Amino acid sequence: MIVFESQKVTKSGNVLAGCYGDGVYRMDLSGNIKGHWTQSDGALSSNYIFAIQTDCHGKIWVGSPHGCLVALNSDGSLYHRFEIYGVMSISVVDEKRIGVATGNGFYIIDADTNSYNWYANFQEQSEHDVSAYIIPMMFTKGTTVWLGTEGGGLNLYDYKNRKIIREIKMSDGLPSNDIYGLVHDDKGRLWASTGNGLAIIGDSTVSSLNFINGIAREYNKSSILRTSNGDLIFGSTAGAVRLSPDKISVAEYSAPLRISRFTIDGISEEESAKIIPELFEMLQNRNIVLSASHNSFDVDFEAINIDYRNDIAYQYILEGYDHDWSEMTMDGTARFRNVPPGNYTLKIKALRKSDGRVIDETSIDITVEEPWWNTIWARICYLAIIAFIIYFIIRYKWYQLRKEHDEDKIRFFINTAHDIRTPLSLVMSPIEELKTQNGLSEKAKYLLDVAGANIRKLNAVTAQLLDFEKIDSRKAKVNIEPINLNYLLSEELSCFNNVGEKRGITLHLQVPDEQVVVSADRHLLELMLDNLMSNACKYTNQGGKVEVSLTANKSKAVIRITDNGIGIPEKEQKNIFTNVYRAENARASQETGNGFGLLQVKRIVEMLNGNIGFTSKENAGTTFTISFKRIYDEPVIHWNPNNLNEALNEIRIPSPVVSAVSESKDETLLIVEDNDDLRNYLTATFSVEYNVVSTISAEDALRFLENHYPDIIISDVMMPGLQGDELCSMIKNNPDTAGIPVILLTAKTTHDAIVNGIEKGADDYIAKPFSLDILKSKVRGMLHNRKRIREYLMRLALTRAEGDVVEVKTIPQTVEEPTLTEGNRTSEMPASDKAFVDKAVDIIIANMSNTEFDIEHLCREMAMSRTLFFGRLKSLTGKAPQEFIRILKLERAAELLKQNMPVAEVAVVTGFANSKYFSTIFKKHFGVSPSKFCEQN
Repeated sequence: MIVFESQKVTKSGNVLAGCYGDGVYRMDLSGNIKGHWTQSDGALSSNYIFAIQTDCHGKIWVGSPHGCLVALNSDGSLYHRFEIYGVMSISVVDEKRIGVATGNGFYIIDADTNSYNWYANFQEQSEHDVSAYIIPMMFTKGTTVWLGTEGGGLNLYDYKNRKIIREIKMSDGLPSNDIYGLVHDDKGRLWASTGNGLAIIGDSTVSSLNFINGIAREYNKSSILRTSNGDLIFGSTAGAVRLSPDKISVAEYSAPLRISRFTIDGISEEESAKIIPELFEMLQNRNIVLSASHNSFDVDFEAINIDYRNDIAYQYILEGYDHDWSEMTMDGTARFRNVPPGNYTLKIKALRKSDGRVIDETSIDITVEEPWWNTIWARICYLAIIAFIIYFIIRYKWYQLRKEHDEDKIRFFINTAHDIRTPLSLVMSPIEELKTQNGLSEKAKYLLDVAGANIRKLNAVTAQLLDFEKIDSRKAKVNIEPINLNYLLSEELSCFNNVGEKRGITLHLQVPDEQVVVSADRHLLELMLDNLMSNACKYTNQGGKVEVSLTANKSKAVIRITDNGIGIPEKEQKNIFTNVYRAENARASQETGNGFGLLQVKRIVEMLNGNIGFTSKENAGTTFTISFKRIYDEPVIHWNPNNLNEALNEIRIPSPVVSAVSESKDETLLIVEDNDDLRNYLTATFSVEYNVVSTISAEDALRFLENHYPDIIISDVMMPGLQGDELCSMIKNNPDTAGIPVILLTAKTTHDAIVNGIEKGADDYIAKPFSLDILKSKVRGMLHNRKRIREYLMRLALTRAEGDVVEVKTIPQTVEEPTLTEGNRTSEMPASDKAFVDKAVDIIIANMSNTEFDIEHLCREMAMSRTLFFGRLKSLTGKAPQEFIRILKLERAAELLKQNMPVAEVAVVTGFANSKYFSTIFKKHFGVSPSKFCEQN
């Protein structure tokens, strides 16, 4: 069987037929063979002929995919052989040029010179991602050519400028991107046969004819013919298709697009039946909400038009999930699998296959919910769990570091306690021996008692630290024996009766009639009870009560110690028993403590296999509950009524404000110190030379300053309530008290602490422990400076009193400010002090001749109480108000006498109603009578 691949009718009326494997036949129109040319004749390069064409000169051009291009003479002899291979089609460009399409671009051959150019080859087209496999070509009148490619659609190529002008693919309406034939109809329209139907190419539109029944098929390569009457015949793998182009047109029609069904994949029929009504309602609302397990679904849709159903295709996109529209398809179902949670919009459009225009489109919102483990609440829970774990780790690490820090601190204190016990003994023994000496003064006995009491306290602290070390390291020798708790609690309470009486606290004990015995170490029990009772008494205010109760059942004995004191703040209760710790309100109280006691109690109870807990409310009180296993052995009795725990010495009985004022002493010191022993010691020391007023708090000091004006203030920094540096700041910021020198005493010796104290206005800052000689020296230096200031202010007042009342408004140049010593940190006199004296002088000068003018009048004018005015004026000038007024008047009188004013008139001008009294006090002040003074001056 002979298979013809290409045919061509020559001008002479012969038909040239290219065969697949049998060369070229030349026949007449009746089918009679007139010639047969094969490869063996020497002219053809292959017997597999794909393309055959004739030019205007009668040459025959033959192309084969397996050989090169040849040009034959009309008799079949070889004219020229070209090195062009893989020929798919041959077209006539014009009278001189022939176009040859190949599997790698196309060639244009000059028929006169046999030269050619190569276009649109693989190297050139690869830059533009365009196929170079060209099958049909259709040259236009210009320099462009339509190139039908296999897989790359239809391209309009400008071979003069070597660039593609237009690309047409399936996305533009082609039925397929494989173009197998091109032909023009009588109207100039370009027709294309493809691997899946026919299309008409217009200037701006592409119309697919696949909506016509039978058109959608695969067509053969270069199998296309236009008849003399204008019909077009296309060869296909399923026969030939003949069309009349004049009768083919693309009609306008509509096809409403509807979503017909929504189905969820992977669910049972029962579940589907339950969910269908809900899905139908959601479809009506154009908003479908799916659970995370229903994230695979199908959507069916249809554009309804029976007549043009073959021309309708669909595209869809699930926005938020798909990146681009789907390929055009006639299947009205969109399938989605394992869609992740999120909000999506499904858009569907129906298109005409003939020209790609959109007929109708619709959309629907689809939400796939998050699984429960990925919801916002679940994430919050995860974050909370992670945060809790991180917090727990940080807290654990912090606790470990805090524990190490506390243990280091405890070790330091314990090592220090070991180191100071021997020096303590060497100090304590000589003091005890000195106290036995005869002939000691009362002051010496007092000082020895103070020293002895404080050494015993220090010794008690070291003993407590050493006991704590033994308990903490479990080195304490435990002597377990049966203990009668009834008797032990009675004995313990009796030890605290004296403390309760001093503090005004009621102590109450409640024990059962039956004997309650536990197995424990008596010494450790006493340490435990001493700590708890000591705390209860220290932190219970006057008028309060402390109750101790003992209850028991068959297996357990319970001790409760309850007070109605300051309590423990709720936020700080977690630190009790775990660290060396004092609550904030305990630190703010006036009671001493080191924070070891309750930690020691906890460890004692653990050593004795007991349990301890507490309940507390701030400002309401605290209850500690200790329980031990009860036994029924016969107890061992130990009675020692003098066995008072040394911790009792830590309970401080507040002292009232101590005041010792004497008219024989010029200066007054105010001492502000919360420690009784130190306050009393400083009071006793300085009261020999000065009037001393002592207070236990900054608040008491401020109340004292409301009506008094001391010459100097010595204050501790760390005190309950208002701190000493804050007191200093308040004093210095008050113009009425800004001139009072302030010395701060503190245990804080860091650079920042000293700078802070100076910035608050302190005149000096002395670290504890301090030398009494240095403190005395600083006090004397400050008072000496105060004396110089007094002299300066007094000279200034006298100078003004001597001058003219109206004219003298400034300080004469002869009165210079004093140069202060370096004994303190004050470098200048406060302006408020000078202003105070100036105002007093102005008032006195203004009332110089007023015989009714007195101290009460002056205090009213100064807007001060008599006591406060007296103290401040005397501190600044060294003179009492009455004496100050008298001196100013006498100095003014002396100045007037120098001007030869009669004595009687001078007495009246200076406010003395009695001339004789004036003469008496004048002589007492100047040493001569007024008349004698006039003669001398």
